[in-house]
Amino acid sequence: MKPLFAVQAARPLLPLFVTGELLQGRSLGWILADGSPRAAQVRGRLWRLPSGAVVLEPNATAGWVHGDLFAGVRPEQLTLLLDLACGHPDVVLSLVRVKARLEARAVTALAPAAEGAALAAAGAVPLKVGDWRSVAPG
Repeated sequence: MKPLFAVQAARPLLPLFVTGELLQGRSLGWILADGSPRAAQVRGRLWRLPSGAVVLEPNATAGWVHGDLFAGVRPEQLTLLLDLACGHPDVVLSLVRVKARLEARAVTALAPAAEGAALAAAGAVPLKVGDWRSVAPG
């Protein structure tokens, strides 16, 4: 099976910020199971797709979204993550640069995300909370 996305890195990758089912212990957490997550936040909004998947929309003027930051993520993990994480054919998930708040410092990171307009067009609804764990099923 040819992946939908291919991530190539000639230099070390930035840390990866994740939320939703990509958190450890959740359905897609196995993709990053060999990493050591650290609690972090980014500015943005969470959207829930009709499939139940939650997607980040980065937005520097929005509230804080809580998740985990992983260092040392390999390109093949990112490719798999982008192939599986969204679950909706009309939403293009891409890796975007975000400023993450890690403890008391700012860190440049990558995050799987989509644009709000595309999410709304796909039937997603914005969540009123920034911590996915507070509305997560099970």
